[in-house]
Amino acid sequence: MLKSTDTLKHAIKRIQVYFSQNASRVYTEYELRAILKYKRAEWKIAPWTLGSRFVEFLLSNEILRETRVESESYPAKRRFTREDATPYQVALSLAADTYLTHSTAVFLHGLTDQIPKTIYVNREQRPKAASSACLTQGRIDLAFSGRQRTSKYVFRIASHRIVVLSGKHTGRLEVESVDGPSGELLQATSIARTLVDITVRSGYAGGVSQVLEAYRGARGRIAGERLLGVLKELDYVYPYHQSIGFLLEKAAWAEEDIKPFRTLEMKFDFYLLHGMREREYDQRWRLFYPKGL
Repeated sequence: MLKSTDTLKHAIKRIQVYFSQNASRVYTEYELRAILKYKRAEWKIAPWTLGSRFVEFLLSNEILRETRVESESYPAKRRFTREDATPYQVALSLAADTYLTHSTAVFLHGLTDQIPKTIYVNREQRPKAASSACLTQGRIDLAFSGRQRTSKYVFRIASHRIVVLSGKHTGRLEVESVDGPSGELLQATSIARTLVDITVRSGYAGGVSQVLEAYRGARGRIAGERLLGVLKELDYVYPYHQSIGFLLEKAAWAEEDIKPFRTLEMKFDFYLLHGMREREYDQRWRLFYPKGL
């Protein structure tokens, strides 16, 4: 009777081919156990070969390697990766159904020359009932008087910092396949969705100056009408159309792209970002923005 190690060695070429041709470059231990269960008969691996032994075999034969994703606040996560796996793929494996967003999406779409060291991935929350609270100037002033909240769900892999966001439920609105720096296929927000996201959470884009740079980089690549359509689909309570219109104007977009935002009602004074100390006011957009922008 063959030992489990012998049956694995017998199937090594088929195992190597499988992992070299599989689109996925990053696996959890659970996924590897599922692969063993699915392929056991085809690969003629003994029924008594445990999942832990299969993982050990993959590592010892350098078919995969172990990658630890560390955190100061949460338990480390183990991932099993091919040699050509990228930090973006590892980041997407940290939670189910995630996608790349904010400054990471800005970079992937070529809207900036900077190569960010922080990778942002979004894991959508469950659907929630719409708020019935009436928007008032006082509530807006209070909400934007302090610093914006940031995610504490932070990990590290090599030289990269990974931040997992818990964004509002959108049904993966405007999420698409994007080519990564190493030719890998990644899930990320579209240009239109990215511009809206970084307007709402400029802290995840490197600050308002980087947001403006992204708007300049996107000029001529999408229409203002599409940008407005995405904003309406996201259905925010706050009047972010004032912020976006202001940024479009600052980034010198065509008037036909800005006009749809000008025609919308502007009932309140609004803020380009949270907690501004020195600020200026744009009368046309009824918007406070950082002094010197």
